[in-house]
Amino acid sequence: MLNESTKGVTMKIEDIKKASDLKKSHLNLIQYCLEHGYKISVHLYNDEEPELEKSDNYEKIKEFSECADMIDLCIYENDVKIGWALLVLYNDDEEIVSDYTNSKFLNNWANQYEKLCEAVA
Repeated sequence: MLNESTKGVTMKIEDIKKASDLKKSHLNLIQYCLEHGYKISVHLYNDEEPELEKSDNYEKIKEFSECADMIDLCIYENDVKIGWALLVLYNDDEEIVSDYTNSKFLNNWANQYEKLCEAVA
């Protein structure tokens, strides 16, 4: 389904939803990881067994990442865990990712997310 504006811009509903998702920190992080070729496992907080293991399916990761109040995301390059993020779903959109691995990749994500939040504020 297409949404046509008065300025002649045509967008798919899916693109609008994806753009809206970018404002939520956990969905922004998921998209950022997938765009960089990583896979994500979704764990209930402090649970060793994943609810979803090493997936690159955005919709599945989104669904599983919103199934409880606190979620751990584990980020993988091939089969090597390169980081994690703690999601607290009852926080405001910008604060859902409440903690994450201090790594170059995740710090780069945080910097781009902060710039996005400033640009749309």
